[in-house]
Amino acid sequence: MCILILAGQLQLTTGKAWAQQDTVSRDSSAVAVNLSVSLVSSYVWRGQLFDTHPQVQPELTIGLGSLEAGLWVSKSIGDIYTELDLFASVEIGQVKLEVYDYFYIEQKTMQLSDYWRYQNTPTTDATHTFDAVLTLSDPGINGLSITASCFFAGYDHDESRKRLYSNYIGLEYAGSFNETEFLIALGGTLSEGFYATRPAFTQLAFTAIKSVDINPQRSLSLTGTLMVNPDSGGVYFIFGFSI
Repeated sequence: MCILILAGQLQLTTGKAWAQQDTVSRDSSAVAVNLSVSLVSSYVWRGQLFDTHPQVQPELTIGLGSLEAGLWVSKSIGDIYTELDLFASVEIGQVKLEVYDYFYIEQKTMQLSDYWRYQNTPTTDATHTFDAVLTLSDPGINGLSITASCFFAGYDHDESRKRLYSNYIGLEYAGSFNETEFLIALGGTLSEGFYATRPAFTQLAFTAIKSVDINPQRSLSLTGTLMVNPDSGGVYFIFGFSI
């Protein structure tokens, strides 16, 4: 389940994509609408592998001043994995608060596709997971950001149906070198839950991003990510492009 994804997204980490967007001077009184799409070689998020197949990941956002809402989708090419996420955010100074609704569609049997199943019952699981994400940007160091997130509702429980409140803490540093942007990310969880069976580091990643101009208004963003999950031992290389 996503909304910062890797490589095209490093929702990675936020479900949401690192998709290239138009460069627009935003008027706080005007509504800004943006549509972007990414193609990535596989779907890895916060050190968790969701699908080894290539993914098409469109995103639609609507913004007004410091408020933004949108829809993000990841559709597997060659497999049945599909994810549909809604999100909303507000940004005040260096602080950004986001709420995500992650919804996974199992297209083969459709058994998890009841969109209106928001709560767990003794016999059925919710088909949504809700994530609250708080990000602090540039806390005394330009390019550094600190993210804390927690699953607060929906599908996030152990075998006894006890809520886990799966959490993730991440550090990201963004910079540039010789006209190539890069992102270094380190993150993990403080407790047993979705990311690991114990407190652990679950993501160490390096991403390089190269922008190629298509025309004066639009560019193509080429992305390559090397990621390691220190807890599971997984090693991933993800490449893609966004437009």
